[in-house]
Amino acid sequence: MVENKAKRKGPGRPKTRHGGYTYLVTGKLPENRGYLRTFLEDTREGLIRDYGPTEADLSTAQLVMIDRIITALGVCRCIEEKAREDGVFHMVFDSKGTDSKGHILRGSLGDRYISFQNVIRLNLCKMNELARKEDPKTINVTDIIQGKVKK
Repeated sequence: MVENKAKRKGPGRPKTRHGGYTYLVTGKLPENRGYLRTFLEDTREGLIRDYGPTEADLSTAQLVMIDRIITALGVCRCIEEKAREDGVFHMVFDSKGTDSKGHILRGSLGDRYISFQNVIRLNLCKMNELARKEDPKTINVTDIIQGKVKK
């Protein structure tokens, strides 16, 4: 039995993968992506400071949203690092592996990558919305214009 799935695939199959889905399922970064752990930890601490200022000040929903943001960010960063190493496009060959049919966008940069980016964006928007509702110091510009709030 073949131990490595990449070896079973065709000749054009990359020997290494981005590792984003491994991080999504197990929470562990691949060995070659270990340096991203510091980035993700710093980002999580930054989000907690932005919305907290401590973890105890956040609601359960906010903590869950921050963890989902970090998970999606970890997947995206793994995919981006792989694209940085190997390029955004790859060659497509005919069934014999001899004639090039041209370049196509790597599969990992397709719909799923965009979906993870949208998860990050939507959760950050929701976090900002929740923070504005909870912050009594937030003043709406239209309220100032209409004279409801003094400057």
